[in-house]
Amino acid sequence: MLAVRDSLVTLLPTATQDISWGMPTIKVEGIGVSSFFGFRAHNSLFPYDTDIVTFAESKGYEVTKGGIHFDLDKPMPASLLKQIVRMRIESINASFPKKSGESKEFFPNGQLKASGKVKNGELHGVWNWYRKDGTLLRTETYKNGSRVSVQ
Repeated sequence: MLAVRDSLVTLLPTATQDISWGMPTIKVEGIGVSSFFGFRAHNSLFPYDTDIVTFAESKGYEVTKGGIHFDLDKPMPASLLKQIVRMRIESINASFPKKSGESKEFFPNGQLKASGKVKNGELHGVWNWYRKDGTLLRTETYKNGSRVSVQ
């Protein structure tokens, strides 16, 4: 399981590690990307997305409703884990904007790309855009979709 954790940390260098649902979990900006856990007969990855579980099943992996099983004695292939992370980041991006108007977008490496609020489908309030390395690119303020200022 340590190899899976190490691979996830490498793929998502700015992610945090936490315990969620009693399992080690990798998160970006507080959003779970994947949990993982070792059981007696197998290891499991929990990607928080049933479409990803279905994808793994199509690749021949045994799955449960929310998890992907893989062998105890060999880690999940790095290429599959990379595809799973890419799909999960896409899924997270698609989950915004929230009902509260909060909106975020992430680069494939889990780094925050943009954050702000949306009102009636339009940018509203302060928006920040970031480079892939996490440094601030620009800040702009919007009112009902119209840019008011750039900082």
